[in-house]
Amino acid sequence: MNYNKILLEIIYSKTGIYITNKNDCKLVGQYIVKHKIGYLSESTLYRFFLSSDSNQKPYINTLNILAQLCDFESWSYFLYYCDTNTLFTNSVFLNNTLDTIIKDLVVREKFNSLIDIFESVKNENYKTKEYIGLHTFINFQNTNSFPLFIEKYGHNSFVRNIIMEALYDPFHRINGYAESYNYYLNFTKPQSKNYLQDFVFGNAVLFRYYYLNNDLRAIEFAKKLYDFPITSIEFDQIHLFPRVRYTAYKIWYLKITNHNKTKQIEYLDFAYNWICDEFKKTNSIIELNIINQTFLEVFQNQKLIIFQKKLHSLFSTKLKSLKNNEEEIVKAHYSNGLLNMLP
Repeated sequence: MNYNKILLEIIYSKTGIYITNKNDCKLVGQYIVKHKIGYLSESTLYRFFLSSDSNQKPYINTLNILAQLCDFESWSYFLYYCDTNTLFTNSVFLNNTLDTIIKDLVVREKFNSLIDIFESVKNENYKTKEYIGLHTFINFQNTNSFPLFIEKYGHNSFVRNIIMEALYDPFHRINGYAESYNYYLNFTKPQSKNYLQDFVFGNAVLFRYYYLNNDLRAIEFAKKLYDFPITSIEFDQIHLFPRVRYTAYKIWYLKITNHNKTKQIEYLDFAYNWICDEFKKTNSIIELNIINQTFLEVFQNQKLIIFQKKLHSLFSTKLKSLKNNEEEIVKAHYSNGLLNMLP
């Protein structure tokens, strides 16, 4: 069994440092000293984890300190842990094992195999899919290949429903994230039953991104959104997430397309009344958060202090009418699923 690999994974889960170079060895050595576990030099750690010289046998003191760093009493206890079934019931080990597999597929661009994993859980519950999607998102953060992946597999239901939609990242922490949503839209076909919903979602994501970054492409995506004919019946049938963004971001649209002040004020009143109606329709904290957080971002961006206060009052009053209105519960139902796990 590769004990070193298991140690690397446990050290990473405990310290946040995955040893790949001398500087990582130095940081882990400092961690060991800081937490009064013992002392291991940078060179000792480098020889143990990274040196190709298999003839060097570490001292038992070195092994014991490494075991204690990982919360084992001694090296012999660590070996017992690894050589029995105890290892296979450890959630940290299992979590890191899955992460290692997905990381390898992402780094080597083995996208077919990654899709095979997605397909294998298509009949599993949502949390299982979210869990795998999260590991996929995290590992794509260290690459430039996400647009290539979406260009090739943007039609896949797991990729669309979990990675691009449920785990949408408003911070765009993957290289080429905006470009990837263009590919997502390329696979959004009029004959699809979710066409309108996906069309609104994808264009709203890109409009928001370009608008907040003062990019002229914001106008292009704003016009796609608001020049597209949508009946009230069709609009009410799409998911709340894109529906709220469509309604809230129209405040930005009216500004960048130079509509007169009267028109903008009229729409703000309309939007506030729309919020009131939506709040009355639901007792779901998730849905209330979607509405509140989306409009709050727009109101803050436009420095609409009066509407911020009105929204806060409305949201607080609604929460008080519900039993589960504690702050922790509200935070645990953030409107962007990814931000529950990667703030």
